[in-house]
Amino acid sequence: MDSSSTISEKATSTPENDSFQISNPFQTSSSSTQTDLNVSREDWEQLGEEFKNLSIEEARELLVKRLASRRWRLDNLYKVTDEAGVVHVFRMRYAQKLLFLGMWYCNIVLKSRQHGITTEMCILQLDQSLFNSNTHCAIIAHNKEDAKDFFVKKVKFAHDNLPNWLKAGLKARQDAVGVLSFDNGSSIRVTTSGRSGTYQMVHISEFGKMCAKFPAKAEEVITGTLNTIHPGQIVTIESTAEGREGRYYEMIKEARDAQKEKRQLSELDYKFHFFGAHEKAENRVSIPVPIPQRLEKYFDKVEGILGKKLSNEFKWWYVSKEKTQGEFMYREHPMTPDEAFHQSIEGSYYARQMSDARKAGRICSVPHKEGLPVYTFWDLGLDDFNVIWYIQKVGREIHVIDYYENSGEGLMHYADYCKDIRDINGKPYRYGRWCAPHDITVHEYTTNKTRLKWAEEHGIKFEVGPKVSKAMQRETVRRTIPLCWFDLERCEKGIDRLDNFRKQWNDKLGCWRDTPLEDDNQHGADAFALMSLMIDGVHNWDEGPSMNIQVRQKVEQQGQDASGWT
Repeated sequence: MDSSSTISEKATSTPENDSFQISNPFQTSSSSTQTDLNVSREDWEQLGEEFKNLSIEEARELLVKRLASRRWRLDNLYKVTDEAGVVHVFRMRYAQKLLFLGMWYCNIVLKSRQHGITTEMCILQLDQSLFNSNTHCAIIAHNKEDAKDFFVKKVKFAHDNLPNWLKAGLKARQDAVGVLSFDNGSSIRVTTSGRSGTYQMVHISEFGKMCAKFPAKAEEVITGTLNTIHPGQIVTIESTAEGREGRYYEMIKEARDAQKEKRQLSELDYKFHFFGAHEKAENRVSIPVPIPQRLEKYFDKVEGILGKKLSNEFKWWYVSKEKTQGEFMYREHPMTPDEAFHQSIEGSYYARQMSDARKAGRICSVPHKEGLPVYTFWDLGLDDFNVIWYIQKVGREIHVIDYYENSGEGLMHYADYCKDIRDINGKPYRYGRWCAPHDITVHEYTTNKTRLKWAEEHGIKFEVGPKVSKAMQRETVRRTIPLCWFDLERCEKGIDRLDNFRKQWNDKLGCWRDTPLEDDNQHGADAFALMSLMIDGVHNWDEGPSMNIQVRQKVEQQGQDASGWT
């Protein structure tokens, strides 16, 4: 995989001006026209301590050797601007170094914020283009603003600030917006698509965000850019997490499964890389901060998973950062891959409530309690998803013990499924209430019967849920989740539906609409909203965590007044 150039050792010294010449290290399409590069003492001494106090011959030999090493070039030739706006020579940080040393042909990276992976890839692709002829590279950003920043502030800035003696060896030109081309036939392009081109090296930034907010663009990248990747080419895909769905999540899961099973990877299989918040040296503060007991328990748990102690300086940083980030710490600053995907995504209606449920340990093993009735709450579709939540009331707690969804099946399929379902001990559920949304009363054209009547004829007597505005349904869910305990295994898909039930994204305004995204998650969320409205005996309507008397009155009013429906 190492395509570092072999640097010619042809060199001559010029004692009178204390400088020497080396052959141009860049591979060009017309090598006969290359000119030698003149390196002065000032030039080589600026390359670091190891070059100081060397004779001309010693400096020449060391420089020829160093220029042949890609790793040395990355850590010594290119300049960047850091988070504080200070210009300095790029040197790989911990995560950047691990990725560089462990890079495979196809790589997928899950990370916490600001490890500099895209910066590293911009520098690496620039180096690859400069030192290898006829090599075409692409950086794909998830929006136009990032694409412009990557090109101007990372790629072009690094090239423009190369040492003058080296930059003189290969001319560059900007052929188009976001494209830098070189006389050796190589180029680097920064774009938001990358569909129309064949590349030897591709980096895709924030692919998780792209899948969540711009699914059409993500599909274009998958079917266009990734579809052109051939064995032996280099791909990196990186992002913070954006919920447990979408192609990025699926690719992460596939790569993690391969890693856990220690499968041998082909050149088109993706290698999984993870870099957590604790692995970034800058995530430290030196002044002690009081650590809440809940975070002490959290740190103990994470240390057990990681198999190592977290420094006090990192813990103080984490506590300080959490004060402003809240539930977004999981997404922005995860310490384990599972934690990253257990966060509540931006734009999710129930972000805070699901995050609190995880922190409180209410997403765990919740076994079926034999002897207590099981209530079912449905969302019914024709060719859509049909969804069922299974719950038991235990005092004022709601035990969510099971979840089922399917599509393209008739009502009888779900009735039979409910009859056959058993708990982990093989015990059948004893059903109490069957609850369905109000659209179960709609007549079907094929039978001229309501589904309510059809179900009754087949032994299921549904209670019909109230007609309440969508906004009120969501408010009731927010007040009900704190009463719920979810079985992690049997309700995994349902939990994902609640996590990923989110608002539509307004691309033009760059904000979330207060309108639900119409996808498969909506069905699971609607069935859970029905449960929140119809469950009895658990809410303290006047002062409990679920709903106060004013909210209850609004629910009752909207159930009587059709003008309140949406």
